[in-house]
Amino acid sequence: MDVSIEREVFPRLVGEGLYSCRLEGYWMDIGTPERYLEGTFDILEGTVRTDLGARGSSTLIADGCSVAPTARVGGRVVLGPGVSVGAHTTIDSAVVLDGARIGADCTLRACIVGPGAVIGDGTRVDDLAMVGADATLGAHTILTHGAKLFPGVTIPDGGISF
Repeated sequence: MDVSIEREVFPRLVGEGLYSCRLEGYWMDIGTPERYLEGTFDILEGTVRTDLGARGSSTLIADGCSVAPTARVGGRVVLGPGVSVGAHTTIDSAVVLDGARIGADCTLRACIVGPGAVIGDGTRVDDLAMVGADATLGAHTILTHGAKLFPGVTIPDGGISF
């Protein structure tokens, strides 16, 4: 069940004991792909202090990743543990979570790829699109303009150009 804090919870509490407390530090609502990426990039770039410490890099490649020698992993990228990236693939300003497999000749920009997802060869995912956990996006497809592929869904090769 999805609940909107702003539209459902807070209005019910007004007049019934809603209180606030000013806190110091960084806070951001990461409930949209754009804000999630922004928050992630703030961590990578040191705007926010975390256990990652001073990184000196806007790219985080976790242990156990496999990146083909001809792949290009640009700035503002997170590759979670066990991610594999195929030959001639380009990834910029994206978060690719644990165990995802990205095929060859792909382009990922300004997107989020869930854990265990599979992206087929020659596929493009960009412009705030999201691929859910354990979803499969077949070869030679395009997912863009904020489109979302829900967890566990499989799109066949060439099956979508959105």
